[in-house]
Amino acid sequence: MDLLLAQWELWRRQFATIEKQIEKLQREHPTAKIVATMFGAGAYSSLALGSRIGPIERFPRPGSLANYWGLTPGCRNSGDAADRLGSITKQGSSTARFILGQMVLHALKRDARIRQWYRGIKKRRGSKIARVAVMRRLATIIWHMVKHNEPYVAGGPPSRRLPAEAT
Repeated sequence: MDLLLAQWELWRRQFATIEKQIEKLQREHPTAKIVATMFGAGAYSSLALGSRIGPIERFPRPGSLANYWGLTPGCRNSGDAADRLGSITKQGSSTARFILGQMVLHALKRDARIRQWYRGIKKRRGSKIARVAVMRRLATIIWHMVKHNEPYVAGGPPSRRLPAEAT
């Protein structure tokens, strides 16, 4: 039993050391610092998402990031048929999708605007589809946050004044 307790203590110390290293890397990563302002984004999750984004210039539109992470519906069209959209493609990072799935729970608890939007989709399409829709919306929000170098604001983006209104 003493050997197991000693092994447990060794693992606890190693885990604490790794946590400190992750927190240090997260503080130094510019994208991870911005993502960390979202609800439910700790040091590990913000660093994981930030490192998967890389330079934001790779993504010309907000939907590009959601597409990169495999959160957009697949398309099965043939000829001139109407759009036949299926489930999400899952072509991107499964870790990013997992972390966004966990962040959905935090966002629904703390952000009333997202919660209201989620409830509307849930009523029409069901809870699973609504959760994926919130994940896609969080990916879009992350794109805007990183692109404009702004922290997360619950309830919507900060009000930006147009240059003509500033005078």
